[in-house]
Amino acid sequence: MKKRTIMGIGPVWTLLSICFAFLIILLNTRVFPELVFPFPPIFRYLFGITTLSAGFIMMIVSIITFRKAFVAKKLITKGVYSICRNPLYGSLIFFTVPGMVVLCNYALGLFVPVFMYVLFQFQIPNEEKLLEKEFGAEYLKYKKSVHALFPRFR
Repeated sequence: MKKRTIMGIGPVWTLLSICFAFLIILLNTRVFPELVFPFPPIFRYLFGITTLSAGFIMMIVSIITFRKAFVAKKLITKGVYSICRNPLYGSLIFFTVPGMVVLCNYALGLFVPVFMYVLFQFQIPNEEKLLEKEFGAEYLKYKKSVHALFPRFR
């Protein structure tokens, strides 16, 4: 079994997500340009900026927290990691990408976070096996109490 890396599933997941997003944008702009959000621009801007900002904040906090714990070889169970096990991926799927899609007014773009979510479901089990190997019972207990992506507030 290979060793866990700081990048995890990130590079492959990101590359495939960007390729899919590029195809969706081409489809939306070239084939279905009339598929836009039916909301006034002010609502799109407010929603887009709010969700994008929330996503960026969550992403930055996740990255800083993860890097410190990875170097120290510790399992993170506090802060944003007490709400969901993969806050970086969650921030991109639920906040950052939807915010960008709404701001850019690409209605078909809503398929991008769906694709990202499905791709995550296929890729994350390999990473979780490595975490189970590295942290054992501690990780299994954490995995039982905290969802992979959907926040659980206690």
